[in-house]
Formats: sequence, C-alpha cells, structure tokens
Amino acid sequence: MNFKFKIHKRHLGLWSFIFLSLLCLSSEIIGSGSPLKRKVSVELEDASLKEALDALAEQANFDYAFNAKLLAGIYNISISAKNEEVEAVLDELLTKYDLQYRWLGSQLVIYQKKKEKKIVTVSKLYGQVWDASSQQAISGVAIQDQRLGLIGTTKDNGGFSIELPTPNFNLNLSFSHPKYQNKRLKVKLRGDRELQVRMEVDQVALEKEKALLDSLQALQEEQQFLDSLEQALAWTNDTSAVGEISPIVDPVNAFDFSNVSDRTMVKLFLPSNAKEEIDKKYQLQERGAQVSVMPVLGSNFLNGHRSINKFSLNLVSGYSAATDGFELGTVLNINRFGMNGVQVSGLMNVVGGSTSGVQFATLMNYSKLYTQGLQFSFMMNFNRMQVEGMQIAGFSNNIKGEIRGVQLAGINNGSRGGKGVQLAGLWNKTKDDFIGWQFTTISNKAKKDFYGIQTSAFHNEIEGNLYGLQTNLLINSVSDTLKGVQVAPFNIVGNTSKGFQVGGLNRTTTLRGVQLGLVNVADTVESGFSLGVVNFIRNGYTALEAGISSDAIVNLKYKGGTNQLYSILSVGMIDEGIRYGYGLGTAWDLASWMGINFDANAFYDQIDTDILPYTGWTAALEADLYMKLTDHFEIYFGGSFNTHFKGDNYLPTEVALPYKFSHETSRFGQWWSYQGGVRFRF
Repeated sequence: MNFKFKIHKRHLGLWSFIFLSLLCLSSEIIGSGSPLKRKVSVELEDASLKEALDALAEQANFDYAFNAKLLAGIYNISISAKNEEVEAVLDELLTKYDLQYRWLGSQLVIYQKKKEKKIVTVSKLYGQVWDASSQQAISGVAIQDQRLGLIGTTKDNGGFSIELPTPNFNLNLSFSHPKYQNKRLKVKLRGDRELQVRMEVDQVALEKEKALLDSLQALQEEQQFLDSLEQALAWTNDTSAVGEISPIVDPVNAFDFSNVSDRTMVKLFLPSNAKEEIDKKYQLQERGAQVSVMPVLGSNFLNGHRSINKFSLNLVSGYSAATDGFELGTVLNINRFGMNGVQVSGLMNVVGGSTSGVQFATLMNYSKLYTQGLQFSFMMNFNRMQVEGMQIAGFSNNIKGEIRGVQLAGINNGSRGGKGVQLAGLWNKTKDDFIGWQFTTISNKAKKDFYGIQTSAFHNEIEGNLYGLQTNLLINSVSDTLKGVQVAPFNIVGNTSKGFQVGGLNRTTTLRGVQLGLVNVADTVESGFSLGVVNFIRNGYTALEAGISSDAIVNLKYKGGTNQLYSILSVGMIDEGIRYGYGLGTAWDLASWMGINFDANAFYDQIDTDILPYTGWTAALEADLYMKLTDHFEIYFGGSFNTHFKGDNYLPTEVALPYKFSHETSRFGQWWSYQGGVRFRF
C-alpha cells in the first residue's frame, strides 16, 4: 500500500517556521546541559564573595552549597564579565582564596583546598642565655655538642636558634663564655624545644681579666711617660730655654708621682733612668728658697722652670719645676712637675703633675695627675686623675678619675667612681662603681654599681645594682638589681628586688624579697612577699569579691598579692551603718577547678542609731571553698568565727545589733556565721 504525503504550497512556509524553531530549541537544550558552560555577564564593585556567587547562580540558573565560615570576611570583590562561561568566572573568583568547587548531583559545592602536610625534617632548638645574678642577657656564648662540636653562638640579646637535621636527637650541650662558668645540659630533642639557660660568673676568670687589664694599663702609663719624656727633652735645652716663659700646661703630663719619700721631688717622682737625662737637659736645681713677683721677675730669674724649691714666696705669681716644702702666693702658684708639701694661694694653685700634701686656694686647686692629701678651695677643686685624701670646696669638687677618701662641697661632687664619702649641698655623681656613702639635699646618682648608702632629700638613682641602702624623702631608683634596702615614699627597681622596699609606693619587675608599703606593685613574685594596703602583682593573685553573710552584712573586697599571701581591703554595709576592713589571706588550689581561701580580717564598725552613734571592732577568721566557673569567675561559700569588741560608747542590750554578746554587761561577743558570694579574678 502506498501513501503519499503532499504539502500544499500555501502551507510550505508554516512548516518551515516550525522546523527551524524546533532546531533552535534543541540546540539550546543541548548547549545548556552543564551550567559551567553557560555564559553570563556580571558587573560588580566592592561586593562580598557571597554576593558575587548569588549573581552567577541567578543568571546561570544553578544552586550552590558552602560552609559559611569559608565566605565570611571576603569583601571588596570587583568583577567584570561579559558573555563569559561560568567556569571561567568561578576560577577567577575562587582560586585566589584557595577555594575549589565541584558538582554533586544538581548542586555546585564550594570547599577549601586541602593543604599539603609538611614532612618535618628538622627540629629547632632556641632560647636565651642569662646572667644568673644580674638577669642580663649574655652575648657571645659558644654552644657546643659532644658529637657535633660548635653548633651556635648567642646574639646581642642572648638569644640563639639552631636547626638540627632530625627531629629525634639526644644532645650533650656545653655553654661556654670567658667570663662565666661552663654550663652543661642534656637535652632530648623530640621536635622544637626552648631553653632558658642561666650562667654563673667565673670569679677566677674575672680576677685574671682584671690583672691583665691592670698590666695593660701599667704598660700604657709607662709608654705615655716615655712619650712625654721624649717630648719634654725635645721641648727645651740649655740654650733655647733662655728667655722663654714656660706655659702652664707643658707636654710633660704623665709622670707618676704617687710614691712618697723623704727625698727631693725629682728623686721622688721620676724613674731613676729618666732622672739623669732630665738633669742633663733641664739642669734641674734644688734651691733653698726663691722670691718672685712674676714668673720671670724673681730670684730664679729665667730658670724658674728648672728650680725645685724648698720655700717659695710669690708676691703676685710664681713658676717653678716643683715645690718640695712650702709655697705661698697672693694670686697664682704654678708647679710644672709636682708639689710635695703645702701650697697656699690667694687665687689659684696649678700643678702640671701630681700633688702630695695640702693645697689651699680661694678660687681653685688644679692637679693634672694624682693628689694625695688635702685640697681646700672656697670655689673648686679639680683633678684629672685619682685623689687619695680629702677635697673641700665651697662650690664643686670634680675628679676625672677615682676618689679614695672624702669629697665635701657646697654644690656638687663628681668622680669616675672610687671608695669613700661624698657630701654635697645639691648633688653627687659617679660614673663608675662606687663604694661608700653619698649624702646630699637634692640628688645622688651612680651610673654603675653602688656599694653603700645613698641619702638625699629628694632623689637617689643608680643605673646599675645597689648593694646597700637608699633613703630619702621622695624617690629611690635602681635600674638593675636591688640587694639591700630602699626607704622612701616612692621606691623603684627596674629589674629584680632581692632585698627590702619600704615606702608609700614600691615598684619592681621581679620580687625575690619583701615589699612593705601602702601600695606594692610587681610583675612577678618568685620568692618573698608583698605586704601593703593594696598589692598589684601582675602574675599573682588579684580578685574582686561581692558577698553576703548570715548576719545580713554585705561585703565588697579587693584581694591582691600571691596565692601564698595576699592583702584584703574591704568595705561592708550593716543594717544602719558601715564597716571598713583590712586583712591577710592565702589561697590553696585543691584541683584545677576548686580550692580553699583562709582569710583573717579586722573591721571597724560604725552604726547610726536613734540614741547615739555606735562604734566597735570585729575580728573574723574565714574559711571559704571556691569553685571556678571560668578562668575569671568563681563562686564561694564558707564559714566565719567572729569576735566583736564594743567601743567606749556601747549601747544597752535592748538596742538591736547584728552581734551576739554573752550577757548584758559584756564588752565583747563571739559567734559563728556563714557567707557566700561571687569572685572575679584578674
């Protein structure tokens, strides 16, 4: 059977339209099978990642799933896509945030890229090395292992960081430094490990070093002497010296005149091998006496700089090689090499070398080298090197070297360091270690260690360690370590306090002693205790309490100190009055979440009644069990044994009071009570 299908010409156009429409629709369905291949156009600025994904999902008609934490905090996204595939846009959006995507069923799932696990191939040994006494970091410490040898050295801050090739290592370490005793440690390394190493000072090594430095100093002084001697010999001779007036400060400036004998100044102060050359070149002469008006107008005429005088009388001023006896001048005495005896001037004494004896001047005594004896001036005494004896000045004593004796000045004393006593009207200052006593009205300052007593009205300051006592009416300050006593309204220790601080406010970084004051402040208490009205221990025990007792008394308390000992400051509300209290307590942890407090308190009670005001004292012994709900919040409950003492204006027993008395005439009562409350720990 044959069937023929004929399309009339007039229907041909309609059938062509239907065919083309079906073809386009099928191609669209086939092309849109994967949402990743769909094309979108998106324009966004300063949008969040979620807003960008919502825009893509809406245009491409797909759903997506994600963990909210992955998209949180991702903002400021700007994107411009025109007729681009969804896949390309997603890659651009997610790759920079380590996010990935994949299709699960009909949903696009966004997840975080898995991080590759690192295989540990090395272990790190790190830490710091400290001086056990001063707590200062030690640089240049050599770190050695028995098998590996030298593995590192400490830096300027005492720190070290060493990487070892395997995570499992047993080390036999040795820490060595020329000034410290060797430190040996056995370390089992199972991953990264921190070490805090403390080394003790090697006293034997320090003594050897000091002896070596003294020897070097002696060699330097000897070399300076030889150099100065050579300059001096070249400075003048028999012919060129005639007619010259020598300057106050000659090139001869480094003779050591510290050894005193009964012989003349040249024999006393010059080495024997130098004396012969000096005598030959300078023709030094010993003279019994000389009288002068000016350096060249006198009995020695032009040869004053060669004369060693037993007695000198300078009507205005005089100039000589040395004085070995007595010199008197109305204005100025000048000794080129030294002075042994007594020197008196109406204005100034100047010695180009060393002085042994007594100098008296109205304006200034000046000695270029050492002084042994007494310097007295109404204005100033000045020495470029060491003084052994006493300096008395109306204004100032100043020594570039050390003082070994007494400095007494109306304004200030200054020295490099030394041993002795400094007494000044305004301030004393030392630049090196000092042993002795400093007393002044304003300020004492030592730039290094101080051994002794500092006493002033306002301010004592030590930039090193204190081994002794500081006392004044305002503030004591030690930059490093206190190994003694501070007594002042304000006491400050920059590093460690290993002694006593007594004052209104005591402050230290690390406490290994005792603080007694109104307010005590410390970062850490390693040993010892703080006893004050208020204690602030940063790494200690600090708490605020609010509680109520069975006597209907509401108490607010501040506790500060350490677990071993803390102070208690409290205020309470009685029915018609108020109470103030102070006490001490201790806290014992029974477990990580609970413990016991034992407190002893004394209260002063004031109660307003209709008859007359009532005052009394209450002593309370408390024991509380506390439970930690968080690191900073606790609840507590416990019992208390109370003893109340009536004041002089005690009331008849018919007046209602929160106290229990044994009988009507009793002046004290005792009873048990219980209490509870909340505590905030800081």
